[in-house]
Amino acid sequence: MRYEAYEERMKKILAALLSLRRHAAAIAVAVVCVLGATFGMLCVKGIFIEEVSSSRFVYGEHPKLSAKALFSGVRYSFRFQGTEDFSENFPTVPGEYVVRAAADGMFRENVCEAEIFMESGT
Repeated sequence: MRYEAYEERMKKILAALLSLRRHAAAIAVAVVCVLGATFGMLCVKGIFIEEVSSSRFVYGEHPKLSAKALFSGVRYSFRFQGTEDFSENFPTVPGEYVVRAAADGMFRENVCEAEIFMESGT
């Protein structure tokens, strides 16, 4: 009785293995397609599809910055025209600024820049 149960179990395992062998090509194609799609999505991650818009705005207003990146969020930083250091803080003094939009990519950070001008409002 124990041998018959063992034999039945082995027949089921053998049938499953034969079924996998029969469909091996289709399984391999499906795995390659899934891996290719995943790698493709990771490669385009962070690519800007809409760059940051340059605009004029009045002191006291908050400009509507719009930049879009694939599969990644966008971070903005600002620097006063003529300086080198970017800051996450929004500008508080009227003048010309460079706004930088950054998005995380697969291998590096993707960046696009635009100039904006803040008027004094007087």
